[in-house]
Amino acid sequence: MMFYKLIGFLACLPCLLSCAGKDYLRLPSAGEMSGLEGRKVEIAGRISDTPWQHLIGNPDGFPYSYYFDVEDFQIVVYSKSPIACPGPLLVRGTVVKVQGSSKRSDTKADASWVEYHLAADSWECGNTDNTDGNG
Repeated sequence: MMFYKLIGFLACLPCLLSCAGKDYLRLPSAGEMSGLEGRKVEIAGRISDTPWQHLIGNPDGFPYSYYFDVEDFQIVVYSKSPIACPGPLLVRGTVVKVQGSSKRSDTKADASWVEYHLAADSWECGNTDNTDGNG
């Protein structure tokens, strides 16, 4: 019996992933963005007070960029308008792959560095549990 439940769950998994959060895949960690370039995701965190070194992309139509803390990770979030949330927020958008030379001094100069950032479609200030709110 348990075997059939497992098979049923696995058969539904692609729909669960693609249908989560109004077509946004909920990521519990920014470390899970690798390989999701072009996918719609949502992730909770806050605008950082302490920027780390990052490559900076230039997605068309996204003139604002923010360092965004997600637990023990930091990513860059791009937006079409200013994000003015002093605390936690939920950001929904498209994963963007940014590639270039590493800024780290212990990395070879010709090494290619890849980071995954987020081009925001919307955000919800103070709302990290995927309930009502607008961004």
